[in-house]
Amino acid sequence: MKIPVIAIAIICCLYCCQEPQIGSQDIPIETAIKFKEVSSEYSNLDFANELIDYGHLNPFTWNFIYQGAGVGVGDFDNDGLVDIYLAGNQVSDKIYRNTGDLQFEDKTANAGIEDKLWSTGVSVVDINADGLLDVYVCKHSFAPASISKKNKLYINQGNFNFKEAADEYGLGDTGFSVQAIFVDVDNDEDLDCYLVNQRIDNYTKILFPDYQPSLEDQQDRLFINTNGKYTPSNKLGDVRDLSYGLNPSSADFDNNGFVDLHISTDYDNADALFMNYGGLDLNDEAADRFDHTAYFSMGSDIADVNNDGHCDLYCVDMAYSSHVKSKENMASMNVEEYNALVKATNQHQYMNNVLQINDGSGRFREINSPCRRNTEY
Repeated sequence: MKIPVIAIAIICCLYCCQEPQIGSQDIPIETAIKFKEVSSEYSNLDFANELIDYGHLNPFTWNFIYQGAGVGVGDFDNDGLVDIYLAGNQVSDKIYRNTGDLQFEDKTANAGIEDKLWSTGVSVVDINADGLLDVYVCKHSFAPASISKKNKLYINQGNFNFKEAADEYGLGDTGFSVQAIFVDVDNDEDLDCYLVNQRIDNYTKILFPDYQPSLEDQQDRLFINTNGKYTPSNKLGDVRDLSYGLNPSSADFDNNGFVDLHISTDYDNADALFMNYGGLDLNDEAADRFDHTAYFSMGSDIADVNNDGHCDLYCVDMAYSSHVKSKENMASMNVEEYNALVKATNQHQYMNNVLQINDGSGRFREINSPCRRNTEY
């Protein structure tokens, strides 16, 4: 499978000219935002995440073969232009320098990032506070060898030269990693790390029947930054064991001065909402703060949608293209199975995108929804 980079939403955003006044009398809302495709021939973004079916390695033997290809953006050389880092699965990651006018130069060869080992999520962060953006890359390999599963931390040396230092910082995690987010969880003015790990894939168990991964390799992990070194915290307990988490996002939802964490989660496992009460006192309160959530949560974003000063949450489901198809395939159409799911997860989950409006206390109501908690069908 070859997916050439012809147009990327990030580049399209960079293309925007003067921002129109959305909702004004003379500019209709539906035409206020426009995008223009930028060809790879012009941009020089020639990255292709090629996936090769070797026979034994395919979507039937490894369910997550198409999972990956993360993107990170940032000004890596401090020239005022946004550069791009692209993650590969069976091809090497690549990094491109923005030369202006939406054109880019491939700087991979001498950057020190070449690695053909199943990269997934990309996080751009100045982890050592030296004024240069660094890159943390999650790895999610089916192979049990730790070298193919260890996450990478590329420290920016300047001039598009990076040094790999994940073990040095304590972030060389060997789990089935998907994405990481760097936020100050304990309010000590440095960046901690929440890492989303997934459980071992059932097909991987068939390929490697003698492989017994540790619990740490299959659960989310919270790393606390102490004087530049990251150590795992045990404050999350067992609440995120053996889940299929995908996307972490953060905001202070209840305005208590501490950042909270939302984790989008695939399959039957419910989304998590860790409310932060300070001193690393984190509690998963998703069941109490949401009337319902998306079922196959692919990702989320946070913004003050209604301009009331509170952070709202938008979460996207792996939804069908039509209402009819969603009903034909909706697992909850089986009443017994749906009620069993609610009982097991203590959450109502529906195969729909959800826009959760924050009431100011960190409790949410999904906009225009007839669904309410404690409803049994």
